[in-house]
Amino acid sequence: MQRKQAARAARGPAFDAALDLKISAPNKIFVRGRGIDAEFGGELTLAGSLQKPSVIGGFDLRRGKLQLLTQRIDITRGKLTFLAA
Repeated sequence: MQRKQAARAARGPAFDAALDLKISAPNKIFVRGRGIDAEFGGELTLAGSLQKPSVIGGFDLRRGKLQLLTQRIDITRGKLTFLAA
């Protein structure tokens, strides 16, 4: 185990690319499974590097429903937000 760690340290740092991406998806981001059926839309910005990414933005709920046993719940509002790390 110590040999592996020493070998990794001798190789130097892993590849670390810079990130500068903007992802725009106004709709058609689907979350399905375990009783959930929802559609989201929004924008994300990925910055920083592969080793330390920074994600800013979020997605808003377009439509959604949740099925619990015999009850169906319609979801009318929702937001998934990412803040810089």
